[in-house]
Amino acid sequence: MLARHETSKDRVMSLEAMIALVGSLPDDVRIYFLEAVRCLEKDLCRPAVVAIWSGFIFLFAQALDEAIEEPSDHSASRRVRSRKRWRSDSETLRLAAQRDFIRPQEQKELEGHLAVRNRCAHFSSGPPITLNQALGIADALLRRVVSLSEANKVSVADGRRPATDE
Repeated sequence: MLARHETSKDRVMSLEAMIALVGSLPDDVRIYFLEAVRCLEKDLCRPAVVAIWSGFIFLFAQALDEAIEEPSDHSASRRVRSRKRWRSDSETLRLAAQRDFIRPQEQKELEGHLAVRNRCAHFSSGPPITLNQALGIADALLRRVVSLSEANKVSVADGRRPATDE
C-alpha cells in the first residue's frame, strides 16, 4: 500500500510509486491515471478522484463484460460488446456482485469509492476530500486496475477468460 503522508517529500514518493504502477496499464486507460497524478501533485483532490474512478470503471466494466460473455468467437464478442446498453456505475457494481465477479465486501468498498467520486464530481455539500483520502482511493483503485489488466493479458495470451479481481 502507498504511504500516505501530508509532507511534500512523502507525497512525491507516493506519486512516484503511482506513476510506476500506471506504466503497466493499457494506453487507453493510462491517460486517466496520469491526469489524476497531475491533479494530486497540485492538491486538486476532487478532479483526481473523478479521473481515477473513470479509468477504473472503464477497465472494470470491460473485464466484467468479458468475464460474463461466452469465450468462443472473439470477433463476435467485440460486436456484441459494441452494442451493449449503457449501465450506470452502481449498476455495474451490482451486476459484478451478482455474477460473483466480486465479493459483497468488495462491492461495498467500491460503492464507498463511488460515493466519494459522486461527491467530488457534483460538488455536493459535505466535508472536502483530503489529500490522504484521494491518495487512498487512488491506491486502492489503481491496484485493482493493475490486477485486472494483468489478468486480462494472461487470459488473452492463454486463450482463457480473465480472472476476478483478487
